[in-house]
Amino acid sequence: MKILIVDDSRVCRRMYRKELEKGGYETIEASDGIEALEVVHRNEIHLVVLDVEMPNMDGVEACEHLRSEEFTTRFRGDEQAFGQVLPIIFVTSNPTFEGRIQSFNKGATDFILKGFRPGRLLETVNRILKPRSALEGLTALVADDSKFVRRMLIKYMREEKINIIEAENGNQAFDIICERQKEIDVVITDLEMPGMNGDLLCRKIRRELGLKAIPVVILTARTEQHLLLGLFNAGATDYLVKPFQKEELLARLKVSVEVIHDLERRIAAQNRAMDRQQERLAKEHARATNQAQVATAVLHNIANVLNSVSVSCSVVHRRIHDSKVKQMLLAHGLIEDHLDNLDNYLTRDEKGKLLPEYLIALGKRIESEQITIAHELKDLGAKIQLMKQAIESQQHYAKGNEIHEPVSPDAVLEEALLVQSNLIETHQIQIQSDLNAPNQLALPKAKLVHVFINLIKNGIEAMRAAETRVLSLESREAQGAISVHISDTGIGIEPEHRKKLFTHGFTTKKDGHGFGLAYCAKAIEEMGGTLEVHSEGSGKGTRFSIHFSPASN
Repeated sequence: MKILIVDDSRVCRRMYRKELEKGGYETIEASDGIEALEVVHRNEIHLVVLDVEMPNMDGVEACEHLRSEEFTTRFRGDEQAFGQVLPIIFVTSNPTFEGRIQSFNKGATDFILKGFRPGRLLETVNRILKPRSALEGLTALVADDSKFVRRMLIKYMREEKINIIEAENGNQAFDIICERQKEIDVVITDLEMPGMNGDLLCRKIRRELGLKAIPVVILTARTEQHLLLGLFNAGATDYLVKPFQKEELLARLKVSVEVIHDLERRIAAQNRAMDRQQERLAKEHARATNQAQVATAVLHNIANVLNSVSVSCSVVHRRIHDSKVKQMLLAHGLIEDHLDNLDNYLTRDEKGKLLPEYLIALGKRIESEQITIAHELKDLGAKIQLMKQAIESQQHYAKGNEIHEPVSPDAVLEEALLVQSNLIETHQIQIQSDLNAPNQLALPKAKLVHVFINLIKNGIEAMRAAETRVLSLESREAQGAISVHISDTGIGIEPEHRKKLFTHGFTTKKDGHGFGLAYCAKAIEEMGGTLEVHSEGSGKGTRFSIHFSPASN
């Protein structure tokens, strides 16, 4: 085959010529696009290697001419098939994607970047001019008791670069398949052989070995219709009547192999579809599992708030039960009893003289009661609102449309402290607060509140048996990043427990469920932050740190 090399560099032309001539190609050279067009006019050219950057007429312009009707009708002269075009390989120094697109738009068959490794040009040319046979590289088992027929088949197939395994009869062929079935791509067997016929061999391949996909082509001199139909009933993919031509054999093999390849493609497509379906189901299952875990954690958080609500209700109930209003009513009764001589009663009666001061003190006590009850009712309202927000947040989360709003971590910490105020008071916890992150983050507020509630509650519970009970809250902001630290002076965390601390269901508490910290870690991750824990060991306290990078703000 004749290849035209077009390049303004003599060195490049010589290098390309040596490589292509080693591959058995004949070459002609041209130094620019104009000369290349003249060469194509005068010669039968099978492929052009075309430099893009050249004087007079560059490769792109030359390619446009070669793709014109004038040259396409000349391509390969009388041998041209309708619709064929002259293959053109661009050699270019432009490595960009846009350059590649431009090359193909101008009519390039392929392109190579300059500076390519030795052998690359020849590989590209071979791929275009000598495309690999569909049968190349296959392994065929040939079973025939005639040595002459085997030799003929082997010759035909080796010309197509098919690997051959020989068998002299059906029994030998079956033994080979049993031992080497993964190597064999196609079986070609004679019908009539001593020991085991070809149709029986085919049945055993299909039924005993379960090899349904491997093509089996049976050779026979018989032409009876019922016999040929029987071959298909035995499981044959195809048959070939002797004597046959090489082209007929190769055509049957190609069809048989293509049928299998088509089946394999369909199976692969079905497998991909099944994989996608399984992936979708796995994602749905993971999401459902995740939603269930989050819902469990939200219920856990609401239970924490409800405990606080219960304490607040108890405080209000106790205040009302122990209210001094009853004493006020008694004092009111004394005044009513002495309305006729009230001045005399208040100035001369021993009990009456005490009544004004008693009423003043009683008024102050009742005012204090009202302030306390009002404060508790306000807290109750805030806690109920917090539970409402948690439920709404979970509803949005389940629908996949969580609402993000501007949130100040410092303000959210204060809300969380309010929820746990009764627990803090009950356990006599000292609070050290150093909050210096006033800027806002776009986050689901209810989710962040419940993270802080959980971490504060966790710290309080860790200090039940501690002599010093200090809960420290810190927040810092630096270069757009915000960090929040919640520390306690409690029992600390053993090293072997730290890695499992955020695992759903893991707990070291006798009455724990393992929901709280797992929820915190997942919630912070979903909000674009990180949650870390640090403890030097048993009895040395714990520090939880939350970090939000500028990117998550």
